[in-house]
Amino acid sequence: MTTKVEKFTTGTAASWAKEPWAKYIRLILIGGGGPGGGGPRTTLATTASGGGGGGGASILDFVFAASQLGNSETYTVGAQVTGGAKASADGGNGTAGAVGSNTTFTIGSGGTTLTAYGGGGGGSGIVNNTSGSGGGAGDGGAGGNGGNGA
Repeated sequence: MTTKVEKFTTGTAASWAKEPWAKYIRLILIGGGGPGGGGPRTTLATTASGGGGGGGASILDFVFAASQLGNSETYTVGAQVTGGAKASADGGNGTAGAVGSNTTFTIGSGGTTLTAYGGGGGGSGIVNNTSGSGGGAGDGGAGGNGGNGA
């Protein structure tokens, strides 16, 4: 039995090619995790919290008979998302992280698209407050963003 493993870490509307000898295809899609929130900026006598961590993304794991897939299919790997910005001046709050990017695999020229959703972004760090919360995990849709400390 011949086995081939391919790992794709980048690509937007890129093409995957099926090997002519393939009998089964195992497809694992991983969405992009949500980035963390930015921290505040304070003076020495002020309390503050850091930004919350980003949420984990969803993972899909399928096994297909090779005949279920075309000779070439399209995929997109979720791109890196920048975390929330730190505060730029004393007394300022950080900003929340955005939602992580989705990873997709389209079967049959747009007939079916499988999507591993990105995780939610972390909440912002706040001056004189509790920490921002972490983002939610992506499951059936993009993860929710974390709340700000309050």
